Amino acid sequence: MAVKTTRRRRIRHLPDLVYELHKVPVRKRGRRGRILFALVVACICRYTSPSFDLLRDGRVGRIIPRLLREACRKVCVNWAEMRSKALAEPLFQSSPDTLPVYIITLNDSRFTRSARLIQQLMQQHIPYDFFFAVDGLLPFDKDDILNFAGPRRKKLLLKHYDSTKEIIDPATKHTRLQFGCYLTHVKLWRKLVQDPYGYVVVMEDDIFVVSNFTSRLHAVMQTLPRDWDLLYLNGTDPKIGLPIRKGLHQLRGTLGTFAYVISKSGAIKLLASSARGTDKPIDHMIDGAILSGQVMAYIPSPTLAGHQSYLNSTLAYF
Repeated sequence: MAVKTTRRRRIRHLPDLVYELHKVPVRKRGRRGRILFALVVACICRYTSPSFDLLRDGRVGRIIPRLLREACRKVCVNWAEMRSKALAEPLFQSSPDTLPVYIITLNDSRFTRSARLIQQLMQQHIPYDFFFAVDGLLPFDKDDILNFAGPRRKKLLLKHYDSTKEIIDPATKHTRLQFGCYLTHVKLWRKLVQDPYGYVVVMEDDIFVVSNFTSRLHAVMQTLPRDWDLLYLNGTDPKIGLPIRKGLHQLRGTLGTFAYVISKSGAIKLLASSARGTDKPIDHMIDGAILSGQVMAYIPSPTLAGHQSYLNSTLAYF
């Protein structure tokens, strides 16, 4: 009986074991370690069916953590139990007259990149405000670096930190742009916490919305459980789960933050924990929070927004 208990414990902690194992240099793993490592990776590949997108950037070191994350998404989370809790909650009450919409854009490109989106919103008589993005090519506030950057980012950004310097070291450009995108969403969440609104609609400037957007969004929000945190209007490779109600599905994770609705409780949860001290991009951080059960996320079916893929991002990548 003791042997069986030990075996179960080992299997339960296998993801942790492999995660620690993959950080050990190959030459130090030993023959048994290398065999175990290969077998576990093979099993993960068998049950997660990874796409070749993981190999696009050529950084093999990223593959194992991503495969482990996808394996954990399938076997480590009790999604059915989370769905049952959502169904047991009272429905969220939203007003179609209150729809705070923010368009994230850089100050110098607000009328060019967002032209299509602004035209759609004006045609549908949807009021909106611009929320100017943090430009990663300008100096950051040091407190923002200390509060929200992870160890790797913090080391790089503080090493080259100069609050008055306008010419940025090219070696830090990608990290700075990515962190600027990260801080933009974080600052918008902080604004939501201080404002009287219970939620805000977040749109990046390179998206489009469906016709009758307000009424369709209101109809979806009426089906949300009372204690929802995030409603993605669309996503990049969304992991769509079980249906909650007609037109609304559980969301088990996604990348991309180009169109979503966040509640005040969701913003508070992310700002208090997951958003602090991380080296992850903003969408990976939120995906991790969904996977850990820290925030409850949902997605409408059909989706209510899309991404203008022909426009290059000015916030994180060129």
